[in-house]
Amino acid sequence: MTREKAIKLLEMLRCRTEARGATPAEAMQAAKLSADIIERYQLDDQPIDRQKGIEMGEGGNRSWMNLLAGGIRKRFQLKSAVIIKCKGQYSKVRFTGPEHAVGVACWLFRAIEVDMRKMASLECIRRDLYGAAKLRFRNAFMVSCACAIYERLAPIVVTDIVVPVDCKPKRRRKCKRKKRLKNSDVRKLMQARDAHFVGFKAGESIKLNTDVLPGSKQLLLTHAGATS
Repeated sequence: MTREKAIKLLEMLRCRTEARGATPAEAMQAAKLSADIIERYQLDDQPIDRQKGIEMGEGGNRSWMNLLAGGIRKRFQLKSAVIIKCKGQYSKVRFTGPEHAVGVACWLFRAIEVDMRKMASLECIRRDLYGAAKLRFRNAFMVSCACAIYERLAPIVVTDIVVPVDCKPKRRRKCKRKKRLKNSDVRKLMQARDAHFVGFKAGESIKLNTDVLPGSKQLLLTHAGATS
């Protein structure tokens, strides 16, 4: 085995931990084999960080990209960045960390993104939306869908929150009379609410690859062949 292959094998063995779904015996065996490889090939015992990016479309909505990348980043303990470039250039989502984990994170991001876009397009067709209305609905759908997936990838732990009490009396401000909403504004608000609702439901239904996500049953993404 060459030194380059030994480095790749070492990075894969480092991902073989109980936190990632391995049994205690498998994790112990992987740790022992890692130590043997480090000693035999005189390798650094610190993992080598790699960078890998995913090309997105021109422009793009940073909100859902940040949410999805953030969930994957926390699950795999990586670093991530969303780079939105100027008009005419492709945006990029970048992960940094151990090579094997980065490769899996990029693949998972792309596969989930494809499912999200497919579901959003089907919902727009079902509602006969086009133009600006379609764009607004799709953006709201993608953000809510990414929120649901974030919660599944990196569940938020709610701790005791102390709410400060302000004892000073507040002066009442005179509020201007609100203008009556137009029918077009009401329609936009209803479409946004609908998009958030169906988007969150879609995010709960998207199947995640449990080969790399412990604690759930064996499921596969519909686009298992997607590449970064």
